[in-house]
Amino acid sequence: AAAVSINGAPPKNVFAPWQTIKTVFPVLNFFAGDKIFRTNQNWFHNAFGNKLSRTESDKVYNEIAVPESRTVARDTLLRSFSKVDFTKPHAPLLFIGGTRDNIFPPTLTQKLAKSYKEKADVKIFEGRSHNTVGEEGWQDVADYVYTWIKSL
Repeated sequence: AAAVSINGAPPKNVFAPWQTIKTVFPVLNFFAGDKIFRTNQNWFHNAFGNKLSRTESDKVYNEIAVPESRTVARDTLLRSFSKVDFTKPHAPLLFIGGTRDNIFPPTLTQKLAKSYKEKADVKIFEGRSHNTVGEEGWQDVADYVYTWIKSL
């Protein structure tokens, strides 16, 4: 067994940097109660489409953006089930990030990997955003993951 985290969210016991908090606050917004989060094109462009032109980002937004549950997002970050025991033995782990990820920047990806007592591998892809698997050249990421798995 092995696991790959692509632009993964931090567990409860890893504090996210200000950039992450600022970007995801509209989703988490505790003042909005349990209302679903409906993104807009500006937020989407900053969070997911920042590598694209604004026209391309708006096109992708219209194709894939869907309302999101604030409860799921909050629970993922704040509930006890999202706390990780970094001292426990684990299967091989690969953390993947991108230098242009505005939600989970490379510093957070590296911090997550370093949190584990046992070794975890990290690969930061130059120029890739949070939409890593939806961007042109996603095959390079898939090839890297495949090669990593084959090396185990």
